[in-house]
Formats: sequence, structure tokens, C-alpha cells
Amino acid sequence: MKVWDEQEVRKFLKIAHNEESRLYIDFHLALLTGMRQGEILGLRWCDVDLDNSNVIVRQTLSHDGKTLKSGG
Repeated sequence: MKVWDEQEVRKFLKIAHNEESRLYIDFHLALLTGMRQGEILGLRWCDVDLDNSNVIVRQTLSHDGKTLKSGG
């Protein structure tokens, strides 16, 4: 398995940000936290605590995008 080094991650995020991708924050969360796709897509604003820099995974979105499952 090949993983990106820090320089490759920075380059990817820079390109994603410069292209104003609506998925930039998703990419950023995935790369910096290790969160899975379903965990990121299941987030709601009530799961984000900006004051304490915390994100709590309370639900995940299924692979087919039709079902939210409780728990992380």
C-alpha cells in the first residue's frame, strides 16, 4: 500500500482549495482525522464544536447514501 507523504497531502489540499471544490472540507477532514467517508457524510452542525475544536461522530451514512446509522 502506498500512502501520501506530507508534501503530497499539502499539494492535494492546495489544489482542492484553489479549485474551490465543494468537497475541500471533506478531503481535509478525511486526511487530518482519518474519518471514513460515511462518517464525514453523516455529520451535522450539532456534531461540530468549533469552540473546543471537536467533531463527534454520532451517525454514519450508508454506502448507498440512503440510510443514516446511529453511532460511529
